[in-house]
Amino acid sequence: MRGFQITLIMLGVLAIFPATAAEITGAFGMEFGTRIDIKNYKQLGLDTPYGLEYAFIPDNPFAPLNNYSVFVTPKTHRVYQVSAGARFTSDKACSNVLIDLEQVLEKKYDKTSKAISKDFGSMPRISFGKSSRTIEGNCSGFLFSKHLNLIYVDKQLRDQAGQEYQQTLESKKSSGQQGGDRDTSGL
Repeated sequence: MRGFQITLIMLGVLAIFPATAAEITGAFGMEFGTRIDIKNYKQLGLDTPYGLEYAFIPDNPFAPLNNYSVFVTPKTHRVYQVSAGARFTSDKACSNVLIDLEQVLEKKYDKTSKAISKDFGSMPRISFGKSSRTIEGNCSGFLFSKHLNLIYVDKQLRDQAGQEYQQTLESKKSSGQQGGDRDTSGL
């Protein structure tokens, strides 16, 4: 009888503490910390204090998502963020895809968000990961233009990207470069 009770207690503990979730290492074939040759990618937007953003096409895309980008540190070009997105004409369509993503991701990673809210006016959101590596997803936008954003980020590498950016600014100042300051002497 005592052995049976111990077995029941162990099963209860296993139900409360599921198997360890996988570590978030990147997404869509881009692994955090990997150095990439930026010459092979199209730069999107401007340089930011956290580095550069480039478009890419993954080998195994998630069907509804169609815009993929990778963010790299400014000097060492190491991957610290991978983003994917899609546009929808309704909140319901965006939320349905976000729910699909949630179901796929919660099989692999520690979910840190609650169920997606169905309340009017609430922004559907999901989150995964309990370390410096996380996944965030949300639907945002206006009435007939919704955008789904899915972001995988390594916050430690993102912080390194900020440090590299500051070092670049400091080296420009010490070498006499203006670093983008506007000449107002002729006004």
